[in-house]
Amino acid sequence: MCIVAIPEDDALVDAAQYLRRLCLTITRSSLEPIGIHLSFQADTLPLEAERCWRLGMAIHELVTNSARHACFDGRAGEIKIKLSLRDQVVNCIIADNGSLSGRLKPARGLGIVRDLIESLGGRLEYGFGPEYSSFLLVFVLTERERRANRAAASRRARTPRRPRTIRSIPNQTATAQFPNPPGTPPHLHGPTPSNAPAGARLVGAARTTDKADVLAPLLVKPCI
Repeated sequence: MCIVAIPEDDALVDAAQYLRRLCLTITRSSLEPIGIHLSFQADTLPLEAERCWRLGMAIHELVTNSARHACFDGRAGEIKIKLSLRDQVVNCIIADNGSLSGRLKPARGLGIVRDLIESLGGRLEYGFGPEYSSFLLVFVLTERERRANRAAASRRARTPRRPRTIRSIPNQTATAQFPNPPGTPPHLHGPTPSNAPAGARLVGAARTTDKADVLAPLLVKPCI
C-alpha cells in the first residue's frame, strides 16, 4: 500500500508495518535534516486499509506539526509514537519534548486530525507542559478488525516473543503502560501513567466526565 495514497481496496493492513514505513519516510524527509529523532513502538495490529490510512494521516499531521512548531529550547528534539491495543480499543500516543511556546494555539491546527479520528469513531485528546506535548488518539475496532486481531493474538500466543520495538533513536526508552484508574469507562481504557508532573496543563477534556480517564497519559514528560 502506498504510504500517502488512499487505498482502493478493503484489504486488512498491519498498522504496525504501515506506520513503521510512514515514520521512516517522515524521518528521512523532514526530521533528520533538522535534527529531530523519532521512535516508534507497536505490535501487529490488523486494520481495514482505509482506516489504517486515516490513522496514518492523523499521525503524519501531528508529527509534522511538532517538527514545525515545537520549541525545544536547545534540547535535542525527540518524538515518540506508541501504538497499542487493549480490550478492542486502539490507543496511539504521540509525544515530544518540545514546549507549547511558538506553536499554533491548541484549538487551531488540529481540525484535520480531529476529523480523521472522528471518522474512525474515535477521539483526540491532548496535553501540554513546559517541556513536552502529548496527543492521544483513541478508537474502537470494527467487528472485522476484532476477528483479525483475535487471530493475530492467537498466533502470538502459540509463538511467544518479545514486543517488537522499532526505533530511530538508539537506546530509546519506550513509554510505560500503567493500570487504568478505578471507574474508567471500558471504551476509554488506555495507558494511564500516574506520575504527571506538577503544574501540568490540561487541554481538550470537554467531552470527558473525568479528566483522568483520558488525559492522564498525556501528562507524562517524555524521557530525554
